[in-house]
Amino acid sequence: MQESAATKGPGATAPVGLATYIAEAIVRDLKDEQATSGNRLRLRLTHVWEEVNANPGAEWKLPVLAKRMHVSVRQFQRIMKENYDVTAEGLLMRIRMEHARELLSSTDMTMMMIADRIGYQCVFAFSKGFKRHFGMPPGAYRKAANQGLAPEDVA
Repeated sequence: MQESAATKGPGATAPVGLATYIAEAIVRDLKDEQATSGNRLRLRLTHVWEEVNANPGAEWKLPVLAKRMHVSVRQFQRIMKENYDVTAEGLLMRIRMEHARELLSSTDMTMMMIADRIGYQCVFAFSKGFKRHFGMPPGAYRKAANQGLAPEDVA
């Protein structure tokens, strides 16, 4: 295009206009791509967390989550901070604890089964995490929930 634009003669203005038009279209496309790339990242991030929510007991570690997003661990941490203002570990804990709370109030699964279902190998670690998250041990939560108290009133 540049060579055509540099020529002299009657048709020289057309290539200059065409080159300018194409350059402006490319710049416009790049700007649109940059604007939507954040949306694509956000969409991928949403899909990753939907996958975690569907299977909270899987081996979810930071490198695994970042790989699912096709970004580095550092980039994943930055994206999490920008979009959720919480760490990946914090969101993973919240998802697991919400699943545990639901299982405690709606099933008669043992603590060991619930711990395993939400990704804990140790019942004691699960119990400690549940108490830290909800302010009461899982057994007390289940007992209160079985007495007819609403989950919001229990925790």
